[in-house]
Amino acid sequence: MANLTVVLTYRDVFGKSSEVDVIDLLTGVSPEKLLLILGKTNAYLLQGISSHQIFQSYTSSFTNHFFKSEILKIDFRLNSNRNNVFFNEKANFNFLKFVVENFDFLDQNKLADDSEILEINFFRSYLIFNQLIYDSTTENFLKEIPAEHFLEFAQILMIKKTIIDQEVTDFFSDIVKIKAHLHYFFLNERDLLEQFYNLNKIENPDLWIFEIFRILTLAENYENITFYVEGDHWIADYCDGILINKIIGKSIASEVDLKLNSLYKKDGKYYVMNWSHFGQHLFHRITYQLYELYKNKNNVTLKFDTYKSMIAEEVSEKIVFRKAIEKSYGRKGTFISYDTTLFTGFPDCYLRYNNFIFIFEFKDNALSKEFIQDDSYENTKSFIDERFIMKIKNGKNKPKGISQLRNVIKSLNENLHKVDPNLTKKYKKSSIEIYPVIVVSETLFSLPAVESYLTKEFRKIKPETEFRKINDLSVINISYLIQYFLNAEKPDFYSILKSYILKKKTYRERGFVPDFPTIEKITYPEVAKAKQLVEIANELPICDIDLDEQLRRVRESN
Repeated sequence: MANLTVVLTYRDVFGKSSEVDVIDLLTGVSPEKLLLILGKTNAYLLQGISSHQIFQSYTSSFTNHFFKSEILKIDFRLNSNRNNVFFNEKANFNFLKFVVENFDFLDQNKLADDSEILEINFFRSYLIFNQLIYDSTTENFLKEIPAEHFLEFAQILMIKKTIIDQEVTDFFSDIVKIKAHLHYFFLNERDLLEQFYNLNKIENPDLWIFEIFRILTLAENYENITFYVEGDHWIADYCDGILINKIIGKSIASEVDLKLNSLYKKDGKYYVMNWSHFGQHLFHRITYQLYELYKNKNNVTLKFDTYKSMIAEEVSEKIVFRKAIEKSYGRKGTFISYDTTLFTGFPDCYLRYNNFIFIFEFKDNALSKEFIQDDSYENTKSFIDERFIMKIKNGKNKPKGISQLRNVIKSLNENLHKVDPNLTKKYKKSSIEIYPVIVVSETLFSLPAVESYLTKEFRKIKPETEFRKINDLSVINISYLIQYFLNAEKPDFYSILKSYILKKKTYRERGFVPDFPTIEKITYPEVAKAKQLVEIANELPICDIDLDEQLRRVRESN
């Protein structure tokens, strides 16, 4: 989960802009060492390691002694406010781009021993990149926010400034999503799935999935940004095709070139420059191959965006979302319905335990580059409103998100006996509680600040009903739900959600940067993910051979 951050610049730390250019600061430093440091920084950031911890891990006793004044100033600014950060994805990406483009010059001018200047000039350069990216006064783009929405949208706009496209990656969730995608083809396009396996020389599909997972989760060990594979391993050719080595020394016209080439190869080992880009590109390639096979068989004019929309409904909603809900609510006696024939606008999921009803709307919305780069309050609010409150299409209002939930609650008030006859036989309507929930796929939309804004807007339109209580809105990321049922010793999301609603009820906003509540801070007993991952492998088959048989074959072949 992204948090509000204030990125420190060179001017913030030292009181003035640098009089030395980055290229001059880095002359003498090995560009290869810089690449590896930036790759390691990316892994630290992916794991949520604080800027202060990263800074301390990079600062040697030599640098502490000989550059004491500068180190103390950086350290002081990092400690003076919990929202201050030094290292961030956007600056890391731009720093990496600079090193790649200037690699040849830096390599020709590197010192035999650059240890005395490496750390301090890396810090100085990083602060300069921060200043180049973030040095626009916050009051300019925060001024237009009205008082009613200031606390939420000040955070949303400031967080947006540190995002590069869809930067956050959760490999556990991505693996489940790819598994679900292949499962859909197994059920509906088995011949195409066989073509996909043959194309990629995949003999044991589930073990192939677990091998992808094993490589990607190396990122959890942020001290290790490298992995090695044998030359005849299925992923070796793929890795060799996305090497940063092939664009070193070249001018990078588009950020895409750097995102598509996220590995650095040295002495037969692959060093990951950006784990998110590496994972996203691998998953994109799998999706695109399946799209091309589907297109060639069913509709040669099918556009990729149209295919992704179909997959969003058939895979993201009907398989991933539903599986996450079913696995997260472990109590016996839970009733779940997806029956859209019961009334117009039936929710994506109706779930009931005893006299508690949970209604879910699932939103698989992506961020656009234009949205990320736009600092405007009005455009940001409109973007969120159109996806979670109301969209105007062809001059007509189309309910979204909280407006859909309001309409669902009104319909349930009138049609509950049709939807859940057992409930109405056992409980009076006046004893029933409603929990409205929006599940999103994009991290920014599950920010506590976004949830706070939508919660306040939902309170304004909450319908009058005969139900005992309509609780506050909850906004949950699908990745969190997946992590929950993979981690929880005994999945019982009812108790998690109930605890969270109570926490929201007692929350009071304080200060310019309120610490909005988040469901991710609700604790629960955890176990290793392995058991649940194996269960998912068995519940979402992707071939005719079960996991045990695949394992047996591999053992026999060895």
